[in-house]
Amino acid sequence: MIPAVATWQSLRLAAAGLTVAVVFGVSGVHARITNIQMASQTPASGGASFGSVGAYENIVGVAFGEIDPDDPLNAVITDIDLAPRNARGAVEYSMDFSIFKPVDTSKGNHTLLYSTSSTAAA
Repeated sequence: MIPAVATWQSLRLAAAGLTVAVVFGVSGVHARITNIQMASQTPASGGASFGSVGAYENIVGVAFGEIDPDDPLNAVITDIDLAPRNARGAVEYSMDFSIFKPVDTSKGNHTLLYSTSSTAAA
């Protein structure tokens, strides 16, 4: 069983990482994360320990967000004006994520490395 503290720490880390990825991954686009669903939290590399940092874990889930299709900065998104809108007038989206992090984050170097995809599935 995963302690509640570890789970919430992981969610905060996931939220921070996803926010950075969304904000900086696509130049000029304004978006916001509305929900994060954590699907699993498992030991990485079979629980092997790496130097003074120790073991890592893999957190997998889905992040949900929305974007304002009327914001001129979002006009760079192809066909955004044709996408369905929710009750707030925003276009909803989701993305899978996978985060590898030290189990004990105090032992890590506090650096976030990330990559984004510039393509979307139809």
